[in-house]
Amino acid sequence: GADVIEKVKEYEPDLVILEGSIGPEGELCQRIKSNSNANIPVILMTGNISSDRAQEDCGAYDIIPKPFEPKLLLRKIENLLKTG
Repeated sequence: GADVIEKVKEYEPDLVILEGSIGPEGELCQRIKSNSNANIPVILMTGNISSDRAQEDCGAYDIIPKPFEPKLLLRKIENLLKTG
């Protein structure tokens, strides 16, 4: 997690995609949002988060439950980058 935070600070990406288990409250997502200077959107891809509450708690732009179609992820990224 600390490596991710440092890379986000260093590179200031337009978007961060997190995959896998991120904890019940989206701890890594929260840390990215609170440690970055820019308002970087985060998309979570996980089979472990199924509630809107988790998305709300960590401030994620969206949660994509696994398994998912790659086209869905691409569509969400394209929409986000167009509006962002």
